[in-house]
Formats: sequence, C-alpha cells, structure tokens
Amino acid sequence: MGHSDWMKTTRLVRDRVRETYMTIDLVESAAEEATGESWQWFFDYWCRAGEGFPSYSVENATAEVVTRGFNQETRYRVSAEIRNLGTGRMPVPLQLTTSQGVVEERVWLGPGETYLWSFESNHLPREVTVDAGDWILMMPYRGKGASGWISQPKAKVTILPTE
Repeated sequence: MGHSDWMKTTRLVRDRVRETYMTIDLVESAAEEATGESWQWFFDYWCRAGEGFPSYSVENATAEVVTRGFNQETRYRVSAEIRNLGTGRMPVPLQLTTSQGVVEERVWLGPGETYLWSFESNHLPREVTVDAGDWILMMPYRGKGASGWISQPKAKVTILPTE
C-alpha cells in the first residue's frame, strides 16, 4: 500500500469511527475500499491469528547447465526451495541475481509451506534472496554457520556438475 492509499485509508477510518468504535474489521474494510484490493491476508496475519514475525528460508538453490536449440545455447535450469517458517500467509517476493540482472517473482506461502521456485535462465545464476527489497518486516535470526544476524534469507546458487 503506497502513501496515497494509506492516507485514503486513514481518512475513511476517521470518518467511520465518528459513529462507532474502531475495530480491525473497520480498518480492513477502509483499506480495501481505498485500494480496491483485498487485505484480508494482512489483517489475518498481523491482527487476528499470526504469531511472531514472518520467517523464511532458502534451501537447495541449484542450477543445471542445459542446452537448447540448433546452436546449443547454454541455459541454466534453476530451482530453489523457499520455506515459510512462520505462522502467517502472505505474498513473498523472491529474487534471483544473475550475471546480467535479476529475475523477480511474488508467491503466496502459508504456515509450514514450501514453494519450489524453478525456471530457466540465459544468464549465470548467482544468488536467491527472499524479500530483497525489505517489503516484509522480517525478524532477524542467526542462520547455520552465519557470522551475524540474517534478515533477508539468501542462498548462493550451486551449479551442479554436468555428466
């Protein structure tokens, strides 16, 4: 939700609480009216049922070298497991950094769910990151073998050996 939609939401809430008490449902309906989209996932997580902060991991980030077409163009078949370690369901931004830029996707992950992110790329894959742009407020945690706190789970892409 951008600044303009937030201001619309707060004006709607202000106008509606003149006649009644402010509730989560009232704020949710104001946000939905202001933006024209559903915010149920947000209010369910942050106000109704979610516990703790969102937490994700990137596991098994790998790429296979594959060839395609008449000229045997080199491509990489990339896959990574993205796991929701938290209690809520929300849209999760994923990013693959390659030798020539980034590939981005947003997926929905619920509690305990794992998403297998897989596709082909023309460029050498380097790293998979969850929430690279800090869209989700994530609780920092110490990863296995990490020297410090992790707030954006990342994994280097391992290029699998060819046979």
